[in-house]
Amino acid sequence: MQKHESSAKSAKDIVTEWQQSVERRDYQSVRGLLSDNISYVTPFNSFDRAEPYLKYLEHVNLPKFDIKKEFVDSNDVCILHEYKFGTPPVTSLVCTWFHVDDDGKISSIRVILDPRPYPSAEDLLHTLQQKIYSIPFSRNNRSRNEKYCYDERYE
Repeated sequence: MQKHESSAKSAKDIVTEWQQSVERRDYQSVRGLLSDNISYVTPFNSFDRAEPYLKYLEHVNLPKFDIKKEFVDSNDVCILHEYKFGTPPVTSLVCTWFHVDDDGKISSIRVILDPRPYPSAEDLLHTLQQKIYSIPFSRNNRSRNEKYCYDERYE
């Protein structure tokens, strides 16, 4: 991210603030860092607006980030971190790629991980739906890979 004035935050600063806000479960602060039309994509689901993504984030109960390495290239920040999920816990190396627009808002989050240690996408979706009972999901075949996304018909 280009710094236009001395008080402008870098993309890395904004992503770090997002991470700290997520870990504190301070979703009002998280919302202030997101573009209205954020694109969030994982092997398990996707969102293309801030509010459904935040509702999901509030219920998914992410573990603390165990950051192994960070890379920054202008407005892009990539974090390699480990997550421990499930019972018994399975440790996965996860790559999360953020894009921060020139206005200082996160406009894209891509989460890349090997989903094989986890239940099938349908089983995981069912589990998430039980946790997030007020968010209906549907299949969305926007790409060759089958994704799950928030179903806007239920707003």
